[in-house]
Amino acid sequence: GDGGISGDASPLPDAEPCGTVTVNLQPTLPTVMILIDQSGSMTNDFGGVSRWEAVRNALVSDPDGVVTQLQSDVIFGASLYTSNGGDAGGVCPVLTTVDPLLDNLVDIRTLLQDNNPGGDTPTGESIDEIAQLLDNLPQNPEYPDSPKVIVLATDGEPDTCAVPNPQNGQPESVAAVEDAYTLGIQTFVLSVGS
Repeated sequence: GDGGISGDASPLPDAEPCGTVTVNLQPTLPTVMILIDQSGSMTNDFGGVSRWEAVRNALVSDPDGVVTQLQSDVIFGASLYTSNGGDAGGVCPVLTTVDPLLDNLVDIRTLLQDNNPGGDTPTGESIDEIAQLLDNLPQNPEYPDSPKVIVLATDGEPDTCAVPNPQNGQPESVAAVEDAYTLGIQTFVLSVGS
């Protein structure tokens, strides 16, 4: 024979008819803000390189970095965050930002190459500011349901603007992620700490 399956294709007499499912696939163009811990502890060792270098490699190395590979399919922006002694040091948090755009690898790579770690870790306040930046971006009419995302790259030792030492900013960081979520912004963590 022809190797096919033979038999009667008619339904069983007592069988219920199958339901109809309609699937409407929509393309997405996510906007991802990479929020990068620029605090002094990012100089610590992480598998033979500094935590800072590990983040830079994961994001913008050639050819394997996430931004390197996906820059034409994802609207990427990046922001470094730190403070200089919290509120007592002046502006807090200190953000150095590359606005989100398609094909943004060169500017994000330059941001990471031209800056170095130093200072404190106001993670919660920084998440709040980046969430507001994302929330204020207009929706792209061609991709109306595309997600907005924060990728937090940190060694996980947050403080606050009010109390830069010790690093007891975990509750504020969790609250900021929850607040971002209520705005429809998911947060994912790229950990380079213990």
